[in-house]
Amino acid sequence: RSLMPANSLLENIRAAARHFLSVARSSGLLIKLETARHWEGQAHGGSAAEEPRLTGRVLIVDDEALNREVLLRRLKREGCQPVGVRCGRGALEVLRKDTFDVVLLDMMMPEMSGIEVLQALKQDAHWRHLPVIMLSAVPDVDRGARCVELGAEDYLPKPINAVLLRARLGACL
Repeated sequence: RSLMPANSLLENIRAAARHFLSVARSSGLLIKLETARHWEGQAHGGSAAEEPRLTGRVLIVDDEALNREVLLRRLKREGCQPVGVRCGRGALEVLRKDTFDVVLLDMMMPEMSGIEVLQALKQDAHWRHLPVIMLSAVPDVDRGARCVELGAEDYLPKPINAVLLRARLGACL
């Protein structure tokens, strides 16, 4: 079996990395280097490791698979028990069967928007007090204010700042 020359292998790795970054940027959830360092510091005993670990069940609702996967991995490392679903109707179905401590809810989804899911949750006596953090790739102060008026705990723009997300989750949990 012939082995690939080292320079060709490195070129393949560089091309794959460029492709990954392109996909991550277009997904709206590329976490900035500074925030990634914060998360890594926690994993390797850095200064952030002194912060208490988050625990709790988190429902992640986002139609973009990459967004869900990044959040699932981050929250698992943090100590949470995250579950991801791809649509608003799926979120309501999961909530009927299981309990969660907080919901991370994307604003823009097909069929049922995040606002519609938020309204359904806040109009139901069983879910009214469930904390919801809205996420959106379209930063809009008016939209964020509307979410808070409807009962959301907060509104975080994408790309999500991991330090801010951790703080908001910590306050909810």
